[in-house]
Amino acid sequence: MYEAELEAELEKLMSVLAESDLESEAEGFAPTGAPGMGAAGGRCPVDSPTVIRGFTRYDNNISLLPPEQQNKLTVIAQEIANSQSGAAGVMPVTQVIAVGHADPDPAMEARHPGFLQYVSEKRAHAVLELLNCRYIALTSNIRTGTLSGNDWIGVGRGARVLAIPAPRTEEERKCNRRAEIILVRSTRRPQLSQPPSVELLSASDSTLHFYHAALQGTSGRYDDPHVALQKAREIAEKAVRFVAFKLRERTASCPALADLQDFTPFFVDALQGTASKYDDTDTVINRATEIAESAGYVFGQARNRLEWRFAVLPQPMGPDCEAVTGQVPGPANHVLCRPHDHILDTTAGTVIAHDLNEYRQLFAR
Repeated sequence: MYEAELEAELEKLMSVLAESDLESEAEGFAPTGAPGMGAAGGRCPVDSPTVIRGFTRYDNNISLLPPEQQNKLTVIAQEIANSQSGAAGVMPVTQVIAVGHADPDPAMEARHPGFLQYVSEKRAHAVLELLNCRYIALTSNIRTGTLSGNDWIGVGRGARVLAIPAPRTEEERKCNRRAEIILVRSTRRPQLSQPPSVELLSASDSTLHFYHAALQGTSGRYDDPHVALQKAREIAEKAVRFVAFKLRERTASCPALADLQDFTPFFVDALQGTASKYDDTDTVINRATEIAESAGYVFGQARNRLEWRFAVLPQPMGPDCEAVTGQVPGPANHVLCRPHDHILDTTAGTVIAHDLNEYRQLFAR
């Protein structure tokens, strides 16, 4: 989506890195430990075992991080698994929350509003997915607690919550590019209603499945029915090979999570739209993949919002809440929660209304 901009920004990044090296020499800055993690006396906060930091500018690839950052996920996964053992005196982890962050980039945000939020969400999702994978691998052969997919929550903060305000060097910007992991421990689960589960698309013949999806797009793009049918067949055949490759890739990287249930339904839906817009088959597949990979994260957010919409209130606010002041016509401690749109009492730390309309009815002046 942003290939041209990324290439231009990469050139800027190389220039920034060179400038950062000069600044470090001029200031006598001699970092200790891993590059980009901040040194004693620097402006970066002391590294934390629950913060994964050091991502490159727009990236969410954990494999490119220093080993000590990657290894934190194994330690945290073990901590979650241990909490599910049922041992006396051990408080179980009932929710795992990843909060992604980006560093400021006013130029990119001006060209593509919401891009930094997108980057921060991708980081949260990447960290959450790998952490979940390592947790499943640790617990696959033992009886543990009941952490489900709904208990793994990812949220993004864009560049609104900075570890280093007004960063001056690339090292400081790396400290802003991070994902924080919150482990919620409780003896009981949140009192959230359970809406009906979403029915996923399925078909015994994968080629036919993708062919139906692609045909909905190509039939609207091409006047010649023959061309529409031929292009739909090409897309379907390539989609089948691509999904098979993606499944092998996931199985190799995470044997404990060897399926594509969080990807394929969204990929099929996206394929309909991309097939109606692009002529090149590879572009159709690539754009549908990009959309599908983000759609799974967005769906998880929407599902969490829906569960809170029917939650029994009042109850304690979730750790993933982000308070937004100036939106609620009431006391200063009554604020809006950005991820869920419900109303918080920050003094009591509780959710007091499902939305603004309900709040106005409950707290009418």
